[in-house]
Amino acid sequence: MVRNRAVSSFNFSALVLSDKQCAGLCRSNKIGQTLRARILRFLLVNGFFQFVPGADTQRAKLPELQAGPPTPPIESGLRDLCKTRLFGLVGEVLSSASTSARKQADNADESPASQAGETMADLLHFCHEAERAKAIAMPAAALNEHALSVRKDVRSTLKELERLAEGGSMSVRLDAAVNLLRVSLLYQLGSPDEFTADMEDLPLSLSAAFGTAGASEEAEGSPHHMDVLVDIMLSMMSKSHALIREVVERVVKAFGADITRKGIRRMLSQLARASDSRRSRASTADAATEGDDEEDVEASDDAADEDDEEEEEEGAGDEDNVEEAGGRGQKPGSDGDSDAESDGMDDDAMLKADAMLSAVLREAKKDRVEKKTASETVLHFKFRVLSLVEAFVKTQQSSPLLPVRHGCRALHSL
Repeated sequence: MVRNRAVSSFNFSALVLSDKQCAGLCRSNKIGQTLRARILRFLLVNGFFQFVPGADTQRAKLPELQAGPPTPPIESGLRDLCKTRLFGLVGEVLSSASTSARKQADNADESPASQAGETMADLLHFCHEAERAKAIAMPAAALNEHALSVRKDVRSTLKELERLAEGGSMSVRLDAAVNLLRVSLLYQLGSPDEFTADMEDLPLSLSAAFGTAGASEEAEGSPHHMDVLVDIMLSMMSKSHALIREVVERVVKAFGADITRKGIRRMLSQLARASDSRRSRASTADAATEGDDEEDVEASDDAADEDDEEEEEEGAGDEDNVEEAGGRGQKPGSDGDSDAESDGMDDDAMLKADAMLSAVLREAKKDRVEKKTASETVLHFKFRVLSLVEAFVKTQQSSPLLPVRHGCRALHSL
């Protein structure tokens, strides 16, 4: 009982720690693999699931569900914080596994890579069991039938790849593919609309890459399975999630030898397309500027002539105004208030005009912010694609696909 309270206290304290502090605490030798797994389960339940009102939680098989909903109920902000901490810890687990794999630990069974695999397998198994307990808890983000079907196919492919790893050491290619499927399942649970489309073709492409039972012969004229995988990875790189981008980059490193020339061109075309659109916008702006300059010169000449005529008319008008004002016994310029009233701009009308002007200014500012945000998004996506190209170049330095003329043009245009 005391241990459960300690675990619960640590779980809640983990939420208020920063990602770096939480990751460092979980790397500590003072926290065993069992406690680390319980923390991940806690974050998964409170971040992705919500309890069914009135459900009998004692019937649940999972201890985390038997505890019932937290009191007071979790707010959306705290739920998002649980998700952030979960993905941060998962990223730390995968990073430790990658580092230990490069060091090639002597005892593979007790290496951090092996422990990371067990931790991730336990987390995904727990997630599957929590999804099956529909009478007690439901995903906070509703999944439609199509999302559930895609999720089922991805989970089936994951089991096939995990069976390939049984009885032998996990290869780099297999480890990268398994982690891609596991992380995709977690992200889809929280954002089904964002990830379902990207996950739809993952089972077929990875099954074809490993030749598992789910693989089917590629029909004539159909895209190569690696080209499909490249398209999926490019789509995932556009997401604002650091963990999914890190996992995708590892897939490129692991499958670099299998990437086709067409796949490389698809990555580089993203850079070329962004650069071409930027150049076209610049040329259009230059042309518009030149046209504006010519119009300004012509307008200035016309304005000079009109100013001379207006000065003569204003001089005669001022004399008439003086005589008219003198006839009424008033000084020139003393009728400002009457002019304002004659224009119909009373206080209410002026307030409405101010409100309309403020609305126009706010809309203009909003447009500028949106354009700036869109430009920054394209720039960030280009850097992410460049990281994939860099990963390919570093791992496949002797590849016949290098150098690629199209790639040189794309990189030169940046």
